[in-house]
Amino acid sequence: MSPSNPGHFTARRPQGAGSGRVEYGPNLRAYAVYLLVVHFVPVHRVVEILTSLTGATPSAGFVHLLLRRAARALSACDFAIRTLITLAFAVCADETPLKVGPASPAEGKKEAKGYLHVACTELYTHFLLGDRSMKTFRQTILRDLEPGAVAVHDRYQVYDSAQLGDLNHQLCLAHVLRDLAGAAELYPDQPWPGQLADELRELIHRANQARMRSETSLPERIKALAVRGLRAAVRIGLAHTAHPGDARPGARKTRLLLEAFRDREEDFLRFTTDGRCPKAG
Repeated sequence: MSPSNPGHFTARRPQGAGSGRVEYGPNLRAYAVYLLVVHFVPVHRVVEILTSLTGATPSAGFVHLLLRRAARALSACDFAIRTLITLAFAVCADETPLKVGPASPAEGKKEAKGYLHVACTELYTHFLLGDRSMKTFRQTILRDLEPGAVAVHDRYQVYDSAQLGDLNHQLCLAHVLRDLAGAAELYPDQPWPGQLADELRELIHRANQARMRSETSLPERIKALAVRGLRAAVRIGLAHTAHPGDARPGARKTRLLLEAFRDREEDFLRFTTDGRCPKAG
């Protein structure tokens, strides 16, 4: 307002601001999404934090709606990342439980929880919320991989389903070594868990050296020595765990791991024959 031109003047709205009488700016909205997604802060706590830090008190409904707005804004990015991962030769996949989902457990389940599904390469990572059912797995990137692509994963049975396509498999050795450490504690007087872990580590080390020499696979003479020791450890372990009455925690898991080694050796050691395969998911 000025003496020569009385009246009221309104400044232009900042970029990203809405058209309502009261609108929260992009910085506050971005911070709310950051708290929700990165730190998994509940909606009501986000409202409290924003009030304490800024003096603004957005409603819980507004804060919750920001997730949908953010997802809509990132939809093109999500599609691009998903597409780029489907072009990869090998994709690492895993799922981890989250305290999200329905208030009551599904029939036959002890807990009501969702799962965060992850699919990644060295360059890209894609996330998907769901459960552990085949319906969710069919929505993951694995379903879109080319025939013959390699899925790196733990031994959860759904990963082996033909409904996910014609995939090859590399079983995650990080999971395996962790399970073998548990087996060593369960059978402290037995040498085979340590021998099995040592042979795997030797193969991993040799494969890394071969990759540094730009070789596409591990030389057979080097691989054969470690595989011989690995097979011997598996045979000893199978003989030692052939007791159906062992109900100790971890006993059945160890037995299933040894049976998997016996029946799926190629899927454990694919990284030795193709240098493009990661060893862990």
